[in-house]
This record gives sequence, structure tokens and C-alpha cells, in this order.
Amino acid sequence: MLKAGLMLLTILGLIGCAAKPVVATKTDKKPTPTALQKSTQKGTAVEYLCKDNKVVRVTKHSRKNKKGSQTSIAVTFDGVTQKLTPSIAENGRNYSNIHWVWLERKEANTLKTSLGEVLAEQCVPR
Repeated sequence: MLKAGLMLLTILGLIGCAAKPVVATKTDKKPTPTALQKSTQKGTAVEYLCKDNKVVRVTKHSRKNKKGSQTSIAVTFDGVTQKLTPSIAENGRNYSNIHWVWLERKEANTLKTSLGEVLAEQCVPR
């Protein structure tokens, strides 16, 4: 019995070593990105020139939800972009997140940190 088992293991080992290994072939196909439907996107971009020649770029995005349409903005300042959502304002419009606050007023706009530090003030459209 022991000799038969040893003989069987030897034969299986030789067959396993003699068989060609299966090599997985690489596919060079990269996933193709889907094209943006620019005809259905709604948004506008405005650059503002502020005091001390600072530039702030504001891109407004409109989207519809159950309650109606809501506009969020993306503010780019000094190479950093933040998405801001509307917040309650006594006059004008305010957009904010945990980092920045964008205040839109009739005379001029202001970008502040959430702590109140002014990043750009007296911003007017170019």
C-alpha cells in the first residue's frame, strides 16, 4: 500500500512538472472614458479681479432636485478650488463650505475663510 501511494505521487509529480504552465495574457485595452454631454450641462464661469490684483474664478452649476433648482458654485483662488453651496444671507447671496465663504453683494464680492479671514476683497467681474 505504501509503495503504491509513493509510486502514484511520483507519477503525479512528473506529470505536473512536464505540463506547460498557463500564462495569463495581458490586454493592452484601457477603459475608454465616456464623453461628457456638454449639451445638457448648465453652468457659467466668471473671473473676478480683486484688490491687490488677486483673481478669483467662480463657476456656477445648476441642478434640479425635488424642491426645485439649486445652484452651487466652485470657487478657484490661488490654485485651490472649493465647492460651495448656498447659505442663508441677510442681503445678497452667500455660498459656503467648511473652508471658505463667498459673499456676493451689489457693489463688490468678498472671499473669506470660514474663520473670517479675508482672502480677496472688492472683487468685480472682469
